[in-house]
Amino acid sequence: MQPINLKREDLEKIVAVKNILEKEYHRHYTQKDLARFVCTNEKKLKLGFKQVTQRTLHEYLTLVRIEKSKLFLAETDYPIKLIADKIGLDKTNFNKSFKKLTGTTPKEWRNNISKHDINSLLQEIMQSSDSPH
Repeated sequence: MQPINLKREDLEKIVAVKNILEKEYHRHYTQKDLARFVCTNEKKLKLGFKQVTQRTLHEYLTLVRIEKSKLFLAETDYPIKLIADKIGLDKTNFNKSFKKLTGTTPKEWRNNISKHDINSLLQEIMQSSDSPH
């Protein structure tokens, strides 16, 4: 796909959408909603977001949700269904998405996490939120 010419204003809008997805990952926004929030058109948002992040809006949101779920799994005893609800997915989609991205189910992942892993996970999440995508 041919890269599109993104102006500074376009990049700022993409960053704003990225921030919305990271903060409000539990909500269900359409591409149209997100484009409207940042005053751009859907096509430019879709193509620009993919160009900047190397992921579609949906792929990025799913990644954010799974990373957030790892914190819930590591730090709480919340049931899997409650965690799925908290990140904006139903339990079936949560299990499928989690397994697709991690190679394991949420339950298996929780059972295998150690204290060392929790600290590494927290550092990884902090670094990924600091670095531009």
